[in-house]
Amino acid sequence: MEMALSSPNKMIWNYSFAVRRAVARAEQADDPSLARQDAATVVFLCVTLVEAFLNCFFRVLVSERKLGDSGSLVTQDLNKRKPLARKITKWLPLLPHAGSEHGDHVWSEFEALRQLRNKLMHFQSSHETIAIPGLHIEGLADTSAYDQLNAAHAAWALGVAEEVMLEVFIRAGQSESQRRASMHLWTGLVGM
Repeated sequence: MEMALSSPNKMIWNYSFAVRRAVARAEQADDPSLARQDAATVVFLCVTLVEAFLNCFFRVLVSERKLGDSGSLVTQDLNKRKPLARKITKWLPLLPHAGSEHGDHVWSEFEALRQLRNKLMHFQSSHETIAIPGLHIEGLADTSAYDQLNAAHAAWALGVAEEVMLEVFIRAGQSESQRRASMHLWTGLVGM
């Protein structure tokens, strides 16, 4: 495969556009099963979007020497493909500012999104049994995490991912106008 070189924001930009298209499809779907499929796709992609963003954003900070000696921790974690939870707990404190007033809410919402993604991604049959007079069915799977999805979940997941990115910009010390520019740079979003 031939190497393709791009700016660090390319993947984040493209993931963001893919997510917004899937949210729009979910919101416009006449069939709830189609909305559910797009919502599941959005949940998966929004967690991926956040992790890819953290990887790229912090790698840029390392290359710009904005993390000082702590940059080696980020580089080592990237090289060893450390899990997302570690990146959140170990990398965010490296940023110079504490975050916004609603930062705790942002991270709790993201954790809820991540847990929903995990339920969907690590799905396995729970091998449930139901019995009614004259009928006994074994081997059923609990699909409630998936079956509850709808267009609102898709919009929520996108909102959570964008709030996480904004929170990272706040912790990086960006002004409001810088955050708007960064959201455009990283996600293509205009007018936040």
